[in-house]
Amino acid sequence: MKRLLENNMELAQQQVERESSNTEYYFLQRKAFFVALSLLVLIVPINLMLYAAGTSVYSMVAYTMLMLTIVLVNGVFYYLHFLLPDTKLATYISALGVYLLSIGLILELREPSIFAVLFLSYAIIAIYQDLKIAYLNGVGLFVVGSFIIFRFPEFFDVGTTLSPNTFYLFLFLLIFVVLLSVASFIMIKRKEFFYRQLARIKEREFKIIDLFFRLQKNYFGTTFDYNEYYDQIDAFTEEFSNNIDVENAFRERIEILREMRTKTKEELLQKHPSYTLEELHEIEQLELATVRKMPKIAFKASQSPYIQISKKDVFAEKQYSTLNHSTDELAVKVVAFSVFYSLLKMDTPISKKMTDEEIITILSSEEFHQIIPREILSTYIRNRDDFANIIDSTQKRGDAS
Repeated sequence: MKRLLENNMELAQQQVERESSNTEYYFLQRKAFFVALSLLVLIVPINLMLYAAGTSVYSMVAYTMLMLTIVLVNGVFYYLHFLLPDTKLATYISALGVYLLSIGLILELREPSIFAVLFLSYAIIAIYQDLKIAYLNGVGLFVVGSFIIFRFPEFFDVGTTLSPNTFYLFLFLLIFVVLLSVASFIMIKRKEFFYRQLARIKEREFKIIDLFFRLQKNYFGTTFDYNEYYDQIDAFTEEFSNNIDVENAFRERIEILREMRTKTKEELLQKHPSYTLEELHEIEQLELATVRKMPKIAFKASQSPYIQISKKDVFAEKQYSTLNHSTDELAVKVVAFSVFYSLLKMDTPISKKMTDEEIITILSSEEFHQIIPREILSTYIRNRDDFANIIDSTQKRGDAS
């Protein structure tokens, strides 16, 4: 039983991590759009600056092509992301390209003020809000900045390479990069935590909806007739196509939905050669009996009109699904955990009472580490026999009365 519980928790954690990664990838694509937009806006000012400095036309064209290449890479990542599936290649290419552009502009113009282009490059790459990119961004700013300071000290009128002013400038750069990196790290970690919380909420919602469907089947004996539903959809699309005098474009897709319960993707591709694997994955999301995503969405949508959500309630689930409120006193936390522990040790209509080994397995998971105070959890693990004896004696007195 304990092993089964651990496997279920591991599977749930994998689902949460996968959903969190999908959410992060989705927003990373959107951020690529803003990176491309930022570089597009900068093309004209940079060329005007190069023209005013007397830069050759060939150099201006080279810088423009480099910026357009970065814009194109991010555009592909945003609009044609299936060409770069599950990869952050576009972000690495963009970071490298932007810092190459910065180095080129600094060496081309050789003015103290142009050093600010490094910080502009850092700001553009920071839009991605990705941890690995943030590390590379900090290293890139520090390495390129240090190279410029020690290799071309005359840019800043600080004397020679070994002068105290050069050292002070380098120290300023080091402190600045460290502060920027720490701030980025904190912000990205908060973002990742928020994505994991969203994934846990979604996973919890799906579990509740699955439980509702099982209860409906077990206690009311009602099941959804998927074949009849497909028949109705087929009849509707056929009538709709006849009314507008076109061929029914949905018939083959509905047939694929029926066959997905019994056939593999390879068999479906052989039977329907006009469809690609990507298209089959899209159609699969509409399948009702196995994937069951649409019934869950429909059930949630049916309940949405009865739920009122205001801005201050957006994080309500995260706020109240925890026993670790910073404003609570220790005694309140102990009482809250005791009630929670007592519930786990009782038989309920939807769950059986658990052993202490099973409870420790659950409470040791990542999710419960975040919602239960660490000192309370440590106290329970050290004194679990005392907790069990108290619960047993209390239940015996309740049975006797």
